[in-house]
Amino acid sequence: MGAPLPAVQFKGLLIDRSGGQAGLRATSSRELMEKAPAWTAYIQSITGWSRVEHGTLTLDNVTPLPLPALNGVAGLGAEPQGFFDEFSTDYGGLMRFRGTRWFYGAIARAGELEHVAAVSQQENPAKQDRLEVYSSARLRDALGIKSGDWVYVDVYHKDDWIALAAP
Repeated sequence: MGAPLPAVQFKGLLIDRSGGQAGLRATSSRELMEKAPAWTAYIQSITGWSRVEHGTLTLDNVTPLPLPALNGVAGLGAEPQGFFDEFSTDYGGLMRFRGTRWFYGAIARAGELEHVAAVSQQENPAKQDRLEVYSSARLRDALGIKSGDWVYVDVYHKDDWIALAAP
């Protein structure tokens, strides 16, 4: 039996969100992971990784649109509610508005390089054509990419991804 086929294949443009947009400072995933170790531990628990890189790749102009494309894909798990309530009333409220964040097993690719990854998607994402990509390694280094590069992400059903990602 051959390798499992991805359930969905995405293409997105790597952007840099470290400075925020239009003078507004975005709360980065790096900051969230550093301030909410329980969130990082949750991601480790559903991926089996011994560590999660603090920070994600942010892909914009993603095709196909992530939310409808992921409908029906067996995910790794849904983020338990309340992780971000301790940050501030505003941020906790924003996360409740955006809804449950689901995680999916993936392989991120650029050129000939690839790395095991996970993606997340919320019920009401801030931007419909954006995808956040997580990994146990710094993907910019592992894939040799920089802002403005195209990145490809193959998302797999949970059992298929577990079989692919197993050491």
